[in-house]
Amino acid sequence: MTTWEQWVENLKNSVSGLGNSIYNAFNQPITTMADYDNNKQPTPTISQYNQPTTAPAYTPAPVPPTPTPTPTAWADVTKYNDPASYTDLINQIWKGVPSQDVIDTMQGESGGRIGAYNLNDVPNGWGKAIGVNIPDTRTDWLNLRKQYESVDVGLMMLNTADAMTEYLDKKGWTYYDLLHDPVKNLTAAYDLYSGNIPKTSKGWGNWNGRPERLKGKK
Repeated sequence: MTTWEQWVENLKNSVSGLGNSIYNAFNQPITTMADYDNNKQPTPTISQYNQPTTAPAYTPAPVPPTPTPTPTAWADVTKYNDPASYTDLINQIWKGVPSQDVIDTMQGESGGRIGAYNLNDVPNGWGKAIGVNIPDTRTDWLNLRKQYESVDVGLMMLNTADAMTEYLDKKGWTYYDLLHDPVKNLTAAYDLYSGNIPKTSKGWGNWNGRPERLKGKK
């Protein structure tokens, strides 16, 4: 085969291969709308998987309102102590006096409530006083004293009499101290019981809340 003949043969083969490629291309199935109708969906691309996802907006749960506490019969209930809890202090201050006598008297007077007070100048003063406006500051106490002349204060319900006022002045104490300080209240009560406060009578007769066994007892 001559060179010319070889070249012609190669050209035929090339044309034949090109024809086959064109034939195969035209014989491939074509995606039509009918294919979509038959659920033949196209293969997703990578870009479709990388689409950003928007998280749903966060809505915090509503916070229930704090209920308003209902006032109790004793406004200073958090300051309540069993009178027996003062036994050691009573034994230190009320030397020679049975501690149970003091405990029972305290129970009848204040119930062991620091900050309790009794208004003597109004009907049912005790019931009115123990439910409202416990004077937690000295200003509160002074405002209370401007309204009421006779008030019993603190654990042993010591009265704001002139003799007690003079006693407190010498001690450098105030009725506010007697109202909130158990040591000062019990000390002043012991001095009243012992007759150490001028212009006063000593003994259990100073306390209406004393137990029956102490009534009539010096």
